[in-house]
Amino acid sequence: MKNFLLFFIHGIPELTACAAFCLALAGIPLHWKKVIPIGLVLTVAIYLIRMLQMHFGLHTLLATLLLTFILLKTTTISPKQAFTFSMITFVTILIVEYICVQTVFAVTGLDPSIIKENELIWKMVATPQILVMFLLAFIIAKTKKKSHGEWSV
Repeated sequence: MKNFLLFFIHGIPELTACAAFCLALAGIPLHWKKVIPIGLVLTVAIYLIRMLQMHFGLHTLLATLLLTFILLKTTTISPKQAFTFSMITFVTILIVEYICVQTVFAVTGLDPSIIKENELIWKMVATPQILVMFLLAFIIAKTKKKSHGEWSV
């Protein structure tokens, strides 16, 4: 039960940040009443995918495809743009997560093998990436010209 709660406490903000980042890349205004449900859907989907015990990383590919599908159903961007922005989003979160986690380990001197065994501490170590993704989404949304598409719902 604890891992279930931790997954959602961490997953909803993380995937909402990913959705916001992707929408900002697409030049679509960040309407939070629309962005947050996308993050929630992605979180539930990834939780269900992880329960299927699939190969490591497959959930990321499926999340990319799901985000592409959601963008196609909720915005006016093209399929090529939706897939491209979804791919960029998940590559970015992988890079940001790696940099943030390595920085936390370097600054604190924590041992990665021990931290990964404790789900709560691991989620706390991985929290800075969420803040970075939201920050990047806000910066992109403020500086990027709204040119690719608009909400269709």
